[in-house]
Amino acid sequence: MRLFRIPAVVPALLLIAAVSAVAGPKRHWQTGTLVDAGRKHDLAVGGAASRTRPPFPPGGVVPISNGVPEVGTYVIETAELRLELEAMVPAKGSEFEHEVIVGQPVTFALEKNTVYVKLANGREHRLRVVKESPKKED
Repeated sequence: MRLFRIPAVVPALLLIAAVSAVAGPKRHWQTGTLVDAGRKHDLAVGGAASRTRPPFPPGGVVPISNGVPEVGTYVIETAELRLELEAMVPAKGSEFEHEVIVGQPVTFALEKNTVYVKLANGREHRLRVVKESPKKED
C-alpha cells in the first residue's frame, strides 16, 4: 500500500481558513455620539413575562419577586442618522453602562435591526434598534 504525503503548506492553509471563519463577520464601523441614556421597565426581557411563582420554601416564607426588569435605553446620533436603541438583557449595572458616557463618541455598526457598539476592551455590545430616523437639523 502506498502512502500519500501531504505538503506542509496544506495544514497551514486549513488553519488560516479556520481562524478567518471563526473571526466573525466584518462590520461597517462608524462613529456617532451617545446623546441620551436611560432605563425603562420591560416585561419581555429577562423572562419576567413567563415567570411562574416558585414553590413555597420550607418554613412557609413566601419569596418576594424582584419585579419587572429594567433595560437600558440609548440614543446615538451621527451627522445624518438618529438611532433609538434598547438593551436586550436586564441592565443590572452591565459593563456597557459603565463604559459609555452621554455626550461622548461611540463606535458602532448598524446591521438591520441591531446595533453593535464596540467597547474599550474590543468586545461588542448588542442593542436592539427601536427607531431609526434621519437626524433633524436644528
